[in-house]
Amino acid sequence: MTQVAKRARANTAGESHSIEASATPERNRQDLIKDIELLNQTELASIIVWAADKHDDVTRAVAVLARKAREKKREEEERQREEQKKRVISFDGLELLTNTRGMSNRQEYNAASKVCIGIEGIIVSIELQCGEISSPGSRCNGLFALADIGECVAESPGRLGHEARKELGSNQKLVSALRHIVTTMSEDERRVAR
Repeated sequence: MTQVAKRARANTAGESHSIEASATPERNRQDLIKDIELLNQTELASIIVWAADKHDDVTRAVAVLARKAREKKREEEERQREEQKKRVISFDGLELLTNTRGMSNRQEYNAASKVCIGIEGIIVSIELQCGEISSPGSRCNGLFALADIGECVAESPGRLGHEARKELGSNQKLVSALRHIVTTMSEDERRVAR
């Protein structure tokens, strides 16, 4: 059983108070680890800042660990970029059509709203997947998929109901997504896409 030693210490006002100290440093370390596990990130950060202000070796340790963490993060981002550049995303088979023929105006209006939300989600998804770090093949496939959506919206009785075409026709998400992909393409990619 560990004996607890009590020491009296005076604070700056001259008052005495006791501090319990463990008889074994190992027990103290285990308790400290348990206590640290209870702290949140903000509390830990404030303790580290305080310790770094008081001790140069803590400041150096923080700087070394932060540099290693930044390097690791940069390497991971680079690895993800390289992986993304190798991957070609196919947008074939996107389901964005609905048959609203034979529906009443109210039914068509309700169906159109659902279709528009679905198509807008697809447009945003394609735009997010076809940025600067995506492969040229993915950007080209994304551009063609968005062009198909535009064609679907523009068709006159077409595959979309009147209400859905009307709502999507005034929506700028498609134009914005097309512009985003084209601006991230190289000149060679644009030539191939034409």
